[in-house]
Amino acid sequence: LRGRLGGGERRYVLTLRRSDAIRTFVDDPELASLTSRGPATPDHVIRTKQLPLVLDVGAAQADLAGFVDAALARYRDEYRGYVARQLAAKQVERTPLDPDPRIVLVPGLGLVAAGADAKAASIAADVYEHTIAIIRDAETFGSYQALPEGDIFDMEYWSLEQAKLGKASPKPLAGRVVIVTGAASGIGAAIATRFAGAGAQLWLVDRDADALADTAKRLRAPFDVLDVTDRDAVHRSVARAVECFGGVDGLVSNAGTAPQAPIDACPPELLHASLAVNLLAHQWFAEAVTRALRTQGTGGFLLFNASKSAFNPGPGFGPYAIAKAALVALMKQYAVEGGPAGIRANAINADRVRTSLLDPTELAERARARGLDPDAYFRANLLGAEVGVDDVAQAMLALALAERTTGAVLPVDGGNIAASPR
Repeated sequence: LRGRLGGGERRYVLTLRRSDAIRTFVDDPELASLTSRGPATPDHVIRTKQLPLVLDVGAAQADLAGFVDAALARYRDEYRGYVARQLAAKQVERTPLDPDPRIVLVPGLGLVAAGADAKAASIAADVYEHTIAIIRDAETFGSYQALPEGDIFDMEYWSLEQAKLGKASPKPLAGRVVIVTGAASGIGAAIATRFAGAGAQLWLVDRDADALADTAKRLRAPFDVLDVTDRDAVHRSVARAVECFGGVDGLVSNAGTAPQAPIDACPPELLHASLAVNLLAHQWFAEAVTRALRTQGTGGFLLFNASKSAFNPGPGFGPYAIAKAALVALMKQYAVEGGPAGIRANAINADRVRTSLLDPTELAERARARGLDPDAYFRANLLGAEVGVDDVAQAMLALALAERTTGAVLPVDGGNIAASPR
């Protein structure tokens, strides 16, 4: 439904309500009649449109997508007809609003509300739940009847009423749903903050429950605490994100660890653990998100946090570098296979970013081996500038918005020729 409701640059966030009262209402044999009479009060039209779309998917049989497309086409045609009638009758000029439904009633399922973001969708759902109660009460004592459509039109297209919702230019990721892993702190938290600022609806994932809860509270985003190496848990989390927002538009697969050992003396369990987090966990999220994107049919993006070690491994970092090199190959495979569906896959190649992955003792030893203090170590690049977590987040956002770029690795390292892709 979400994929067919929004097209081009437009995306809607959906919310599903399934209370007993709603289920009883949408399963009422008189549903079509009850919902064809208009909103309870004219100002509700701003949030819910004049009428809901009744979508009885039980009649869809095998071609659900075609059934939904046809129902939406009819609704849009009827809305355009309503606007045309009123413009002609009132002899006025107005810029027509989009013809998409904001309330979809699905017998056997419940109420689906659509909005520019999660808040707008929730408000629309609240308003129509209130409308359902009013309709039920009115039908108990007589018959529910709304005002004539001319009065409803006057409210919907009244300039002051329109101003309540605001008409500012939408943010670049407005209406986009993005899953961010490793979002509790460091690079992941910076990415989540940057994407939220761009208008994205976030689903945050990490294993650190307390830190993740703090980040989620700050960004007002739902979250899931889980082990990213657990494939079943990952798939359940993606399914919950889809149910929460009605779909998904992108993945920022960021969670990782930095194990160290000489490669010829690396304990097998350490190598397995690195591959589980730094390669396979990315696959578990990417496969689940890609399946949702294919069903939705509106394209999307997969972004991976790789590393300079994928191109320029260092001594003792074999368990990490091997997994990150494989991650770059994984990204390219998704670019190859997802391209025809409009699914882009790209990666960031970052280096020397201060995060909790860097053990202070190990950092001091690395810096001392190069004749540097720790601060100078972070500035040891062509630009002589330390790379921060927000630099990585900014690059991730740039790739999310780069609609003609896929299969690319973007270095964020201040300049490191030895690690530059070639």
